[in-house]
Amino acid sequence: MNKSTLSRRRFLKNALAGTAGMAAYATTGLQVVNAATQNNQDYKALVCVFLYGGNDAYNLFHPMRGDARAEYEAARSTLARPPGLEIFPANTQFDGGLGFDSAIDSLKPLFDSGKLAIQGNVGGLIEPVLNASGAEIAGARLPQGLFAHDASQQNWMRGADLNQQFTGWGGRLLDLLESGNNDNAYLRNMSLSGGNFWQTGVENKPYSVDASGSQPMRFINRGRLGKLREESLQRYHENYENEHVLGRLHSQLLLNSVANNAALAEQLAALEADESQPSFPDTSLGQQLSAVSRLIQIGKSNGLKRQVFFVAMGGFDTHDNQAEVHPGLSQTFSDAMAAFYQATETAGIANEVTSFTMSDFGRTIRSNGNGTDHGWGSHHFILGGAVNGGQIYGDMPYQTRGTHLAPTTANEQMFASLARWFGVTDSVIGDIFPNLNNFDAGGINYFSV
Repeated sequence: MNKSTLSRRRFLKNALAGTAGMAAYATTGLQVVNAATQNNQDYKALVCVFLYGGNDAYNLFHPMRGDARAEYEAARSTLARPPGLEIFPANTQFDGGLGFDSAIDSLKPLFDSGKLAIQGNVGGLIEPVLNASGAEIAGARLPQGLFAHDASQQNWMRGADLNQQFTGWGGRLLDLLESGNNDNAYLRNMSLSGGNFWQTGVENKPYSVDASGSQPMRFINRGRLGKLREESLQRYHENYENEHVLGRLHSQLLLNSVANNAALAEQLAALEADESQPSFPDTSLGQQLSAVSRLIQIGKSNGLKRQVFFVAMGGFDTHDNQAEVHPGLSQTFSDAMAAFYQATETAGIANEVTSFTMSDFGRTIRSNGNGTDHGWGSHHFILGGAVNGGQIYGDMPYQTRGTHLAPTTANEQMFASLARWFGVTDSVIGDIFPNLNNFDAGGINYFSV
């Protein structure tokens, strides 16, 4: 093939890269099923902060003094962190006290002021694996791929065990709650960190953008052949104008994708020129969340009622050099999340936006000599103006010499509370989270607003 000719197959491959083309499909007339019973006229946004690799959350909170501190130091050995900033949860007390690690000090004021909640010892579960006294339940079903990165990531993103749901729970929320032929529907479901299972529903796919908030169309106009590509694109659409219905639909999909991206870039440029926009840490995650704050403004101004966002950072698979690496990782995500919350406060939308963390799994309590290995239960953050914070939900057992913590809260219980706040009713909550009925389905509510 002559290199100066843009092949139809290659063009299609490039146009659909990063799911931008598929996200534009929502504007071609396909409608989302509105299966929930609530009339969602208010605005709400969910922001997932995924920590790839398996975050060692045990070193984010630790005992301050006494026997509990001694047990912690014995269990964690060279990984033990110095006593941090003591917190006083409204709903529980700890012998020896409990401290936020100094690396996440930017989040402590938000916990103290009731905007940040901690979900303790949560993980992928099909049914309870521990009884009320903490003993293992014989024959309890375990998640598939336990301790494996890919399987565990999919478990958290699907909101179900493998093969129970083939879509992500963020995408399923939009399938249930968002309807209507809004020309800006692609803004409902945006990823700042590439394709992911969490945002993939039946009708909804994530629209992937970079940290600038838009998706560069470099494959069309880059280099000396840019003009030729643009002309080829125009001829391509002209050829399909009166062709088969699928050809016309495909042509319209590509046109929508290009037009949506151009409109988004224009709106983002206007916000960039606004000097009152809040500042964020100059890190990848900080810039992703900075883009999310602008995309929320754009979504609201375009009449959207629900948006979901995905941001992520990696590096948490700390088999080696954990003592040196993990504090920096912790500070990076905590500073970015704190800045994002402050941006929502400044914009007057803190009650309408909730961010939360997810990760592959927890890690082993005992050191492997230089780090930790794959574990199971972990601790996670829920942050927002509507959050009933300053509390620890679930169980936060002190570390012992055991290998890892078996979770006492299912991640589906955590997700169900977020989904209810987002607008999903109890009548359909079980359709989204298939194992919820195996637990106290109504037992967790992170929200006061």
